[in-house]
Amino acid sequence: MNNKPQKENQIQYPEERIRYLEEVNRSTQDALEMAACLGDFQTSINKLQEPSLILHETRSRIQRLIRFQAIAFFLVDETDNEFSLAGCEPENYSSYLKNEMDFLIDNGTFAWALRERRPIFISSKDFKKQIVFHVMATSSRVRGLFVGLLEKGKTNAPDTALSLLSIILLNSSNALESFELYKMMREINKNLAKKENYRTLFEAAPDGVEVLDARGNVVDCNKAHQLMLGYSNEEIIGNHTTEFFSDNYKALFKRKLPILKDTGFAEGEIELVHRDGQIIPVWRKEKAIYNENMEFVGSVIYNRDISIRKRAEEKLKEAHDKLEERVIERTKDLHRINKQLNLELKERKQAEEEKRKLEAQLQRAQKMEALGTLAGGVAHDLNNVLGGLVSYPELLLMEMPEDSPLRKPILTIQKSGEKAATIVQDLLTLARRGVAVTEVADLNDIISEYLKSPEYEKLKLYHPDVQVEANLETDLLNILGSPVHLSKTVMNLVSNAAEAMHDGGTISISTENRYIDSPIRGYDDVAAGDYITLAVSDTGVGISPEDMERIFEPFYTKKVMGRSGTGLGMAVVWGTVKDHKGYIDVKSAEGKGTTFTLYFPVTREVLTKDKSLRSIEDYRGKGESILVVDDVEEQRKIASRILKRLGYFATSVSSGEEAVDYMKVNSANLLLLDMIMDPGIDGLETYKRILELHPEQKVIIVSGFSETERVKEAQRLGAGTYVKKPYLLEKIGLAVRDELDK
Repeated sequence: MNNKPQKENQIQYPEERIRYLEEVNRSTQDALEMAACLGDFQTSINKLQEPSLILHETRSRIQRLIRFQAIAFFLVDETDNEFSLAGCEPENYSSYLKNEMDFLIDNGTFAWALRERRPIFISSKDFKKQIVFHVMATSSRVRGLFVGLLEKGKTNAPDTALSLLSIILLNSSNALESFELYKMMREINKNLAKKENYRTLFEAAPDGVEVLDARGNVVDCNKAHQLMLGYSNEEIIGNHTTEFFSDNYKALFKRKLPILKDTGFAEGEIELVHRDGQIIPVWRKEKAIYNENMEFVGSVIYNRDISIRKRAEEKLKEAHDKLEERVIERTKDLHRINKQLNLELKERKQAEEEKRKLEAQLQRAQKMEALGTLAGGVAHDLNNVLGGLVSYPELLLMEMPEDSPLRKPILTIQKSGEKAATIVQDLLTLARRGVAVTEVADLNDIISEYLKSPEYEKLKLYHPDVQVEANLETDLLNILGSPVHLSKTVMNLVSNAAEAMHDGGTISISTENRYIDSPIRGYDDVAAGDYITLAVSDTGVGISPEDMERIFEPFYTKKVMGRSGTGLGMAVVWGTVKDHKGYIDVKSAEGKGTTFTLYFPVTREVLTKDKSLRSIEDYRGKGESILVVDDVEEQRKIASRILKRLGYFATSVSSGEEAVDYMKVNSANLLLLDMIMDPGIDGLETYKRILELHPEQKVIIVSGFSETERVKEAQRLGAGTYVKKPYLLEKIGLAVRDELDK
């Protein structure tokens, strides 16, 4: 009797197993039937006349796979690239799904779902339902988004169903794109008989359109295609279409031609080459043309420029990579924080404050970089304008008698121009384009020279109650830098300190050799290494925390404008220190005073003595021919007049292209070549082309900016010294004479 239940259990288990296998078999059979019918999806859709019917067919097939409570499609509007609801069933779920979409857009989930090419399961806002997202995309672009609604807990869709869902949506996306293409082709074919209409559509097409013969030769193209390639209609027609392909894609045409002949349609991404050599990525759609006998006679090509999309994708990838890096860094931070949970609350607050300071430093550096870029552009334009104010008075004074009543006004103009040029140099320093850090300098000598200068005497006149004390280290190490900018830095720091002491006080200037064995956290984070420090302290009113964040911004000043400077003083200090690869630390207490400490990396190079002055007779010309190449007319005139005054035979041209043409039929003992010329080729490219004509050609490079990598490359090719604008007689004369005498 005890064996009877055991036998019943043995019989019951095989029956349950058989029922399970039958259920699996039915699911597999349904999936196979669905997969078998997917092949004709594109064909049946192509016969339809409205996109809504495509979505209806798609919805029907999906419901056979997974029983969704509601299904909606959001399609991309081609006019504004926004997603809009194209259909929802049942309709009473429209508002609900729209609200869910808005919520997911706001929290960033929507953007993430678009990047995934698979079903994404997400809980609804109230966590009562399950939402399935799946992007609808072709190989070329995103067409829309599928949204399915499920009851919470009823998400046991098999993997085969999810895979088939992806296939159905891919075919639906291709069908939607095909529908647009077929609709456009129907309209074109309908109007081909009307020549005027055909030409209007042909020329009005926003994409570059080509008409090819059976071999691929261009027989016609529209204006958009000509603009895309940079060639005229006559230059394009008659050439094989691959003549305008990049080398990587030339063989692709032959491989795809049989497909085009057989199917009547082909598409894909290729690269075209603009006349100037620029690579243009395009999405190329090809439609075959057949005669009455269905013989292939040619094709119509639509080339859509996807450069903007490519750049957007690159930026998106870059942003994604940066985000991943930040996630990795943040994850590491979280691990470290997790290990430090037992630390005191005070230590945690200190960590938060340190993080805030680092972010403030980054924001401050980014702001200074942006302001510097703006200042650099202004300074470049001002340099050209100031050329006449600085150079012409010098020439006029050379030709004017000593007793002329005009000498004094002209000297005033010259000094005004030089003052303006000084401001331009401040702007260039701020832009970090004006500092050539090439000389070995002794900071003690620079400070001593400043304390003997007229600028210092003027400061003492304005601030008679201010005392200055200097405490300079005797064996101070040298640094590699620009003495002019370092001197201006000292002057600006002392002037700033004097202005902070309305009732008088003491300014302390000190220098020191200092080895930093571990990084110092302050206004700037100072890395470990050998430095000399310059500290300027005052006993003034101090700097408030609000002002501390902005003290190095251009034109942000509490000084008396016009008497104390241009408002660029501390910005110049910042730019100079950064160009010398140094650091700044600021300590201040309101009502007690401020100390600026500057850190400059040391050099072991030995200080050299200045060159002796040279007479104008040392750099006069001997009738040598010089070609001036500058895109600014006023600059060409100034340079030519200076050279002629020095005894040279000067000729000028306005562009690099003109210079090359001139040198094809002429020669010159030396070229005075502007590095930055717009439009057209710059100084480096001009020099390269002229070297092909005259391999031993002597050249001097000039520019309103400091030496760039392109200037250095020109010098490696054989160019001589570099001269910074504005043009001055002695500066140009010495450079030209020295180069000719080599």
